[in-house]
Amino acid sequence: MLARTISSAVVPYASAIPLNVCPLCTTWICILDLLVASLFSIFYDEKKGEMTVCVKGYTMNTDEYYMRLAMEEAKKAEQIGEVPIGAVIVQDGRVIARAHNLRETEQRAIAHAEILAIDEACRATGSWRLERATLYVTLEPCAMCAGAIVLSRIERVVFGAFDPKEGALGH
Repeated sequence: MLARTISSAVVPYASAIPLNVCPLCTTWICILDLLVASLFSIFYDEKKGEMTVCVKGYTMNTDEYYMRLAMEEAKKAEQIGEVPIGAVIVQDGRVIARAHNLRETEQRAIAHAEILAIDEACRATGSWRLERATLYVTLEPCAMCAGAIVLSRIERVVFGAFDPKEGALGH
């Protein structure tokens, strides 16, 4: 079954809505996507549990899509003179938190992107238990962040690069 993500809600397609080939990348898409948002389409395959995003002729998988969001957060950190690390937490196919490093800005040793994202996710869900959540972070988490990830019960971590100096998840 195909579904479309609209403003953090998954809306199943009616079977009567015709599918067509995306003129940008030749993948199959819903004609409504061409009318509503001609730049991108998001599909969720319930059988595979996988989301596919078609952006201007480029199809990427779910992990890549959310990692790109984490990279946007890292760019925000870089723009304000912080170490460019960004994090995004996704639960049940919905982004529940985004954050970037703020150690220098806030002069707090624990203002890592992962910690800030976990705090935001806990507030967003009203629970410290972030079960069924995936953390996307641009750099391998340090020992402090790895501990917070375990304690918050985040199910899965996807990171963009190993950190041979401070990384705690190992290679």
